[in-house]
Amino acid sequence: MSSMLDARDLVSQLATPAALLEGEGHVFTSVSESYRRMIGGVDPIGRSFAVVLPELHEQGYTDRLDRVYLTGKPESGSGVAVTWGRNGDGASGRGFVDFVYQPITTAGGEVIGVLAQVQDRTDQIRLEKERRFLLEVGDVLSSSLDYDTTLAAVTRLAVDGIADWCAIDELLPGGSIRRIAVAHPDPKMVELAHTLHERYPQDPDAAHGVPNVLRTGLPELVEEIPEELLIAAAQDEEHLRIIRALGLRSYIAVPLRARGVVLGALTLVSSDSGKRFGEPDLRLAEELARKAAIAIDNARLYRDSEEARQALEEQAVELEAQAAELQQQAWQVEESQAALEATNLELASQVEIADRARLDSEAAQAILDAFFSAAPIAAGFLDPDLRYRRVNPALAAMDGVPPEAIIGRTIYEIVPGFAAQAEPIYREVLDTGQPVLNREIRGPRPTDPGTIGHYLASYFPVHTANNAILGVGLVALDLTDLTQTQERERIFAQVLEETRNEIYLFDAETYLFQQVNRGARENLGYSFDELQKMTPLSIKPEHTETTFTALVEPLRSGEKDLIRFETVHQRKDGSLYPVDVHLQLSTAGRRPLFVALILDSTERKRAEQELIAAKEAAEQANQAKSQFLTVMSHELRTPLNAIIGYEDLLDAEVAGPLTTKQREHLGRIRVGAAQLLGLINQILSLARIEAGKEEIYLESVDLGGLAGEVRSLMDAIAQQKGITLSISLPVEPAFTETDAGKVRQILMNLLGNALKFTDEGEVELSVGVEHGMAALRVRDTGPGIPDEFMERVFEPFVQADLSQTRRHGGTGLGLAVSRELARLLGGDITVESVAGIGSTFTLTLPVS
Repeated sequence: MSSMLDARDLVSQLATPAALLEGEGHVFTSVSESYRRMIGGVDPIGRSFAVVLPELHEQGYTDRLDRVYLTGKPESGSGVAVTWGRNGDGASGRGFVDFVYQPITTAGGEVIGVLAQVQDRTDQIRLEKERRFLLEVGDVLSSSLDYDTTLAAVTRLAVDGIADWCAIDELLPGGSIRRIAVAHPDPKMVELAHTLHERYPQDPDAAHGVPNVLRTGLPELVEEIPEELLIAAAQDEEHLRIIRALGLRSYIAVPLRARGVVLGALTLVSSDSGKRFGEPDLRLAEELARKAAIAIDNARLYRDSEEARQALEEQAVELEAQAAELQQQAWQVEESQAALEATNLELASQVEIADRARLDSEAAQAILDAFFSAAPIAAGFLDPDLRYRRVNPALAAMDGVPPEAIIGRTIYEIVPGFAAQAEPIYREVLDTGQPVLNREIRGPRPTDPGTIGHYLASYFPVHTANNAILGVGLVALDLTDLTQTQERERIFAQVLEETRNEIYLFDAETYLFQQVNRGARENLGYSFDELQKMTPLSIKPEHTETTFTALVEPLRSGEKDLIRFETVHQRKDGSLYPVDVHLQLSTAGRRPLFVALILDSTERKRAEQELIAAKEAAEQANQAKSQFLTVMSHELRTPLNAIIGYEDLLDAEVAGPLTTKQREHLGRIRVGAAQLLGLINQILSLARIEAGKEEIYLESVDLGGLAGEVRSLMDAIAQQKGITLSISLPVEPAFTETDAGKVRQILMNLLGNALKFTDEGEVELSVGVEHGMAALRVRDTGPGIPDEFMERVFEPFVQADLSQTRRHGGTGLGLAVSRELARLLGGDITVESVAGIGSTFTLTLPVS
């Protein structure tokens, strides 16, 4: 029971969506906050799975929970469609999730609960659906210049995936609105929409909907259509009744805009599905409207240019006929003077007609000029002498010369780097009257000196109405950037092929190798033809198809984007070698592929074994050292205790009275023995710490009182050296749970060192609390420590200045033992020092 309580507590604290279900009814007993928000903010605790999530219950997921209890094995699913409030705002929405039902078992294997973990993939699936939808829309729009037909197809695509209704309206010259297309899954509803549109034309001054979007050029998003909006849009009671019957829920209306001009509007409506549009839907609608607007604009431009061309051709034929008629009249003038006057009158009439035709021709020419200038592709016209007579801005920009500086000059003057390649092509077109299409030429890039440009050009003859060649037309594309990209991709592929690491690409379904680089082929000993018939299982003897499929499942499900594992590869000759595998799943191509980067770990494994052996040897040596120090310290302490005992007996005059000289000798023996005993104790402490056998005896300790005791013990040494030993204590007592004996030993070491190395000035011991830790500082005015020895002073048997060691004695164990003891108590010792000024050692300990 306590384990289930722990599980409930753990689940409630998870950051990811998760829930704990117990019992045969699969009752929710704990959920994470993110899971609660995902299901709409309701509290499921104490309620069954079927009640809280009836949609999933009807889809059979309660049965899958039952199977977890029966089999003790997890159940999972990917891309499951479900309706709930993913943001916890009380509003429901259609979403997609991945889930895993993981059994929770007793020690005996009995299933006592199920942990449900959920990953929300709604946004990912929605974005992928939108991408496919827009690609399909692009294909439809580019299939024909008849935009009535293509836009009708687009509206059908929209109601098949993103809305219940879709309509596209065109803004005509004069401000009238033409309904291009409307779509709904039910053809009867489409007929009803057409009937409503004819019976109730849209008010151009309406405050909402298509008229407002066309008038303002701004999009509209109504997430929930209120009743007031329906009433405002209705033109009479019957109209309102029909609108209500349609069950409209939400709508988006966006302008169709091209080149800064509003051409129409796109409307998306939600009804039967109950979908509520949001900002992502608005962005999708705006992108769809942009594509539709481009299709309309392109079709209009093409229509206008075709009409202008046909008008010019008709006018040219008419002018030729008029010229023939004028010639006939001239002949008649020679025959009869009388007929001359009548002919002159007729001629004047024809001239007037010709003038009107010329004006019409000039207007058509203006349209062609505008189309030629606005074309995004480089275009130009050259006469038979290969002099430029017309160039558009795109060609001038490609040549790096203003248009007015090009007219009248030859190709050798404008593009000398390409002239030698281009002149034969121009001559071929002029001689044969046939176009030369898609010819690739290369040469110095005029706009980027020092680089070679790659261009795709087409050349075609330009004829008069009598089929005489006037010159050569040119259209060109700059492929330089595309060619450079292809070259970089080629170099990258070559690097992957030549690297000594092994790289494999294999099919995500069949596991057959698709690509294997040279490093892998040479290491395995197989040819590429042989490997194309093999799979990873052919070279991984440790794996079966079942184990390998289970290994890559996290990549298939999207749970992970990279997995790493160790295994062995088998060469063609049967030899094995260890490898590190980095495996990913790529969906960039037509079929998903696994991409594996393999590192031969033979040398690393050998180095690891050598490192383990060296570590074991070092640990054995360290253990032997500790044992040696312990034994030697005990062996030294036995005779030393005898020396101290006999010194005490002599000092007590057991063997008779002592002279003053004899007492001086005994004092030296006492000091030497005490120093040696202190050294032995330090060695024993260090040995116990390194062996992990140093014991701690915790008690409540007043650090201020303890510091005062240590100061009293050390005061005699300070007085003997003529040094001031001061103490600074906090106003409030500082208590902590610690080992008083070890803290006393540390302070004795720190104060002993400070007094030992300070010849004049003062030594101060202070106690305080900083940042939640007790801080005991020992500050002296001694010689200080050079920077290069600052951390080394805590190493065993190290002192900053060997001359000080010879002068004052000591082994350098005190600070090493003190720091180890401080860390054993949950604290530390740090040092700050300035050479020639003094040092400050700080002992920090946890405060109760």
